[in-house]
Formats: sequence, structure tokens, C-alpha cells
Amino acid sequence: MKKLLFSVALFLSLLSLSAMQGQNISTLYQGPIDGTDNIIRFDPGTNFHITCSKQLTGDVSFFYTDMNTITEALKIPGIVVADFEIFGRYVFFCGNDISNSGVIGWFNIDSLIFNGGTAHVDNTLLALGLRSLDNIEVFSDQGGNIHIAGYGSERSATPPCTYKNYAFEAVGSPITGMQYRILKLAKDGCMNSIVDMTVTNNYVVYLEEHRSQECNDNFGIGISLQPFPKYNMFASSPYPYYYFETTTSHIGYATNSVLPTAYVVSDNDDPCVAAPRITHTFDDEVAVCSYRSDFDPSSWVGDTTLLCGGILTRLNTKLALRTYDLSPMQYSGSILMTAAASAYLTTLDGCGSIDGFEYNAESEHFLVLHRHKTTLPLFESGLTAIDYSSHSFPLTAPTYYQYVFDTRLHWMPHSLCLTVGNEYTLGGSYFVGSNEYMFWHDVVPTTHTVSCDHQIDFVMKPLPTMETKQQYNTNTPTSWMSLSFWDVEPVDHITESCNVLCE
Repeated sequence: MKKLLFSVALFLSLLSLSAMQGQNISTLYQGPIDGTDNIIRFDPGTNFHITCSKQLTGDVSFFYTDMNTITEALKIPGIVVADFEIFGRYVFFCGNDISNSGVIGWFNIDSLIFNGGTAHVDNTLLALGLRSLDNIEVFSDQGGNIHIAGYGSERSATPPCTYKNYAFEAVGSPITGMQYRILKLAKDGCMNSIVDMTVTNNYVVYLEEHRSQECNDNFGIGISLQPFPKYNMFASSPYPYYYFETTTSHIGYATNSVLPTAYVVSDNDDPCVAAPRITHTFDDEVAVCSYRSDFDPSSWVGDTTLLCGGILTRLNTKLALRTYDLSPMQYSGSILMTAAASAYLTTLDGCGSIDGFEYNAESEHFLVLHRHKTTLPLFESGLTAIDYSSHSFPLTAPTYYQYVFDTRLHWMPHSLCLTVGNEYTLGGSYFVGSNEYMFWHDVVPTTHTVSCDHQIDFVMKPLPTMETKQQYNTNTPTSWMSLSFWDVEPVDHITESCNVLCE
């Protein structure tokens, strides 16, 4: 028995060494397997990357890769995976199915990859009204119980005003059983929604974006942070949440046939178009990243047929970062916005998407994977690395763009993950013809660029910090309900060689 265990340990060690040898920094890889909306995570136990993507067949597939080869290990029919997380030797995933029910599932990494083990799926979340589970975070308590926090929605036929956002809490063991419950989150209007979440030392924190409706329809005006205790999330009602304004405004006047009419005119739009993202930094502090755009005041034309509003033209595109401290909540205080700054990206109106936002604690850098307009009419993805080692925002934000196989015409990154040390990987898919997997692996902070990419340093300037406005969610959670998993058999592992496109 001891010889067998030693042989298995040696086999896994060799696999891990091989995996790390395959993941050279500053290298662009192509995996000849099709798939869209590629999500990528790093498994420190095997040093493999695990990826998940939609297939043209309507299935979802999980793969593992060391960048030398890529292997399909699991195919699940009839579901869409919105997010997955690696915790210990488990992968937990969430999404929805073709019957419009929320989905949560899991598999053991070592069992699936090396021993042909099964995956396990629960698609009965609709029993409590959850039609999708869009994001999860996984952690454990001192007793060894696994906790899954997440959020999802009760989508309706007429979004966005009529669907509700829910917080999700599950506790237990995937082997012996888990229970879950949900809570309707505060949602103040038609243009607000929960868009991201993170976990700190003591809290689960949900990020809600606020968009204007009364005057300038769908312009970003602020965000809310909705925190819950990390364990037993819904134990104590009512639940406080905290609104922070992100924009300023001024009074403008338009003359109609009788009297000059006063209007509230927005100076900026933040979050601009794209949903913001949140990440944990250290202790009970978090950071939020959003797009921001200033309006041209000379472009404003008041509409005298309306009580407010009018026409506004965006002047630019910026990347805004703000930090928040939740620790005063432990003493009945409010969340504090501690710092804010923005990086000026372009004079174009080109807010695209924020596809990844991570904090690398080892190098103390923020990493932002974002897509914005760099050349009319093209959007391009960049990886911005912001040095936060002084716990203040720097004067410049270096951003790296693919050069030879650029992200305007050749491929689109969809996901960002941290790996070992100060390294990271982007996962995406090829534009031309098929949707083959693409991976960019590099180190941060990057000391030099290579033939694959180029660097642009954007100037960062401070933004005003805002006071919080505290409100309360008086909803109550549902009763606990057991998760009911069914088994998904593994597929025959299909392995393809990866190609190095640029290094």
C-alpha cells in the first residue's frame, strides 16, 4: 500500500513539474478545441489550468491543460456554466439549464482527471425561485464545513424591471450533503442589479450597480455594497447596505417659450456601460473597478418638453478604481470609501467590458482585464497592472496589449486568473473561422515587453471620495432546503497538442 501511495504521489509530482515547464511566461498558446466564453482557473494541486466553455452542441465542457496539451475531461448536456471556482481538490460550478432553473454542481479534480470519476449536478434551484445562479465564492469554516455564497436572479419575460436578485448560501459537505437558502436582495429600481461579489476575512460582499432612470436613462451614477457575515449569512435581519455616489452633476438652464427651466445635468457616467467588478485586497478591504466617462458640457441640449434630461455626448473613456474599508462594521460603523483614482485611456467614447479584476497579494498589484475602443470602430483588450504596494494609487497605470496576434482582429480574452508567484493567465477564443482556445501567460509586474505585446502607460489622477448612505434590506430568507445532486459520467478523454503562436 505504501509503495502504491508513493507511486501515485510521484506521478502527480511529475505531472505538476511537467505542467509548470509547459507554462512559459510571455507566451501566447492556441489549443485546437472549439468553445466560446472560455472561463479559466488555476489548480495549484496539479499546476494545471482548468477551463470551461460553451460548445456548439449546446453542452458545456471542462478541460485541463498544461499549455503543451489540452484534454477534454467532462461534458454536461443542457446547462450553461456562468462561473466556477476551485477549492481544495474540488471544482464547484454554477449557472442555469434549458428548463430555466438555476444549477449548482461539483466534481473532484483528481478523481475526474486521473480515475474517471463522475461530476454531480443539482438543477432544482427553481424550487425556491432561483432561475439562474450567476456567481459563487467557496470557503470553509473551522469545523470543516464548506460554504458556498453566490447570487442569481428570478428572470421574467419582461426584464429588467420585474426580475429579482437573490443572495445564495449553501453549507455542508458535497460528499455527505449540503443545504441551501436564498434571500431577496435590495434592489431600488429598474436600472439596478447585482453584478459581482467577493469574500473578505469576515464578510461576503455583493456589488450592485446603480443607473439613472428619471433624467438621463441608463447613465451610471453609483454603486452599493451589500455585506453579510461570512458564516451564517442571513442570521440577523435587517441587513444593512451602503450606497456610494460615483458621479457629480450641475444645474443647467434651457429656455422655453415662457421661462428658463432648470435641469440636473450629469458631469460624468460611472459605471459607464460595462458592469463594474469587485475584488478582495486584504483584511476587510475591497476594491471596485469601473469604466468612467466625462460628458461634454457644450454638447448638452435641454429638452423643454421634459422636466429633466436632455442630450449628452461622452468625451472620453477612463478606468476608475476605488477602495473601501468594511472593518468599521464590526463596531456598528459604516463602510468607508478610502481612495479613488482613474486612468485616462482614450478620447473616444469606447467603454467596453471589464472581464477580470484580481488583486495579487504577493506583488500587491491590481490586474484588470478590460476591453475598450482604441481605434474607430475597433475594440481591443488590455491587461492593466496597477502597483498598490504603497496602499495608494500610483501616477501611471501600465497596460499591455497583444501585438502580433492582437485582440482587435484575432482573438478575444474572456477570463483572467492568477497562477503561481506573480504570474497570471488570460483565457479566450479565436475570432477567425473557429472558436479555438487561446491562452496568454505572463508575469506581473512585467519588467519588459516581448514581440507579442506592447505597453502603454496611462496617467492616473485622484477622484473625490464619497460619503456612504446607509439603508436596510428588511426581507427574510427562505427556509433551508437540501441540494439534490445527480451524477454525470465522464467522457473519453480527448487530448490535443497546443501550439505556441508567439513568445
